[in-house]
Amino acid sequence: MRASRVAEGNDQAIEPSHRAKGQPVTAVVTRFRCIQEPNGSWQVWDDAEDQPATLGNTVLVERSFESATSACSILNRIYDGDFQLKVRSTRGGPSRSL
Repeated sequence: MRASRVAEGNDQAIEPSHRAKGQPVTAVVTRFRCIQEPNGSWQVWDDAEDQPATLGNTVLVERSFESATSACSILNRIYDGDFQLKVRSTRGGPSRSL
C-alpha cells in the first residue's frame, strides 16, 4: 500500500558541496522515507524491502509526522553507518561516544 505524499527532504537529498567545478551533482538516495497514509497518519517505508520499515519489533505505520520522521532519520543513519550513540555521564563529566 503506497501512500499519497512523501515527506519533504526524506525522498532525496542533493550533495553539491565538495565537487569539482563542472562535475555533475550526485543524488543521495536514502533507503527509508516517510510517506503519508490515506488516513493522514505517516509511515516509514523501506525501499530495499518494499514494505513498511520496522524498528525493534514495531512496524512503523500509523505514526505522527514527528514520530515517523525521527524514526526515518535514525534508520537512515544506522543503515548509512553514520550513527554514533553519545552517552552522557550522570556525574557531570564530558560526553563520550560508543
